[in-house]
Amino acid sequence: MTMPEDETTTEQIDLAEIHKAARDAAWDRVEKALEGAAGAAWDECHKIYVLKDDEQLRVMREYDYPQIVERATESSAGDADAALLETIEDWFSRSCQLKFVQAVATVVDGDPNDGFETLIEQGHPAFGG
Repeated sequence: MTMPEDETTTEQIDLAEIHKAARDAAWDRVEKALEGAAGAAWDECHKIYVLKDDEQLRVMREYDYPQIVERATESSAGDADAALLETIEDWFSRSCQLKFVQAVATVVDGDPNDGFETLIEQGHPAFGG
């Protein structure tokens, strides 16, 4: 028996709910990472970074990232976080299919790669990857 095209199967609903929950959890990670962050950077293609400290702002300027936004210091912490989140959501919506979001903090002693935290992984199926 075939179902009419306009009916949605339970499996489709379940998958849609799973993807929505995964998207919500990912954006919650981004929002949490923004607490006290120095800013954000985007390469205007697919690399989006939450910059956890001023050194990472300097590094992204040195790398000549075309889009760098500093945390608004004149705003309350919640307003500054919300503004950064809105910017990152906009960048994410305009990024190519390879998009990802990572937080990056400076590691003083040790491996600089330890300063990276994946917030939204590249190619995540909940985001169409």
